[in-house]
Amino acid sequence: MIIKFTGNKPQYMTSGAAGADLISDKDVVVQQNEVVLVSTGTYIQSEVGVSVTLLPRSSITNKRGLMIANSVGLIDSDYTGDIKVAFRNIGPADVLIKAGERIAQLVVNPVIRADFQKVSSLQETSRGDGGFGSTDVDIPEVVVIPAAEADATVEADNVSVPKKAKKKAQVKLQEYSSTTSQVSK
Repeated sequence: MIIKFTGNKPQYMTSGAAGADLISDKDVVVQQNEVVLVSTGTYIQSEVGVSVTLLPRSSITNKRGLMIANSVGLIDSDYTGDIKVAFRNIGPADVLIKAGERIAQLVVNPVIRADFQKVSSLQETSRGDGGFGSTDVDIPEVVVIPAAEADATVEADNVSVPKKAKKKAQVKLQEYSSTTSQVSK
C-alpha cells in the first residue's frame, strides 16, 4: 500500500514494526498538567477505504510522562493537513520535546463502512448493557471513604488507612471472597 506524504517521512524502525514513527518538527516544552499540540511536519494522503491511527510510543509515556490527550488520533483519508499530536504532561516536571525526537507512531488500517439500520429493539445478549468493567469478575470493588468519615488512621504495610476505610475494605473483601468462592464451585 502506498501512502503519499510531504514534509517529514514516517519511518518504520524495524522490519517487524507495525507503526511508523513520527518526529517532532520543532522544540516544544510541555508543562506539567498542560496539553500542547506538537507539530510533526508530516502531511499524508491515504486511499479511500484506509484510515491511519496515531498512537503514542510507549517510551514517551513511561519515560517522559507524556500521553496523547485524546488517547488515539484517527486520521481520515481526506485529511491532508499537518499531523499534530496533542500531548498531556502527567509527569512530575515540565518536559522538553526536541526537534527530530520520535514522539508518536502511525498504524495503517482498512476501513469498513457500515450501513446503520434503525430497528425498534436490539436482540438480547448475555452481556446486555453491561460495560465499563462488567466482565471483570476477579477484581474487587474499590472502596472510597470520604475524609469526613475517617475518625483515625491505622498504619498498615507503611500505608496510612482510615480505621473506617479498613473496616469497610475488609467487609468488601469478605463479600468478594465469598462471591468468588461461590463462582468457582
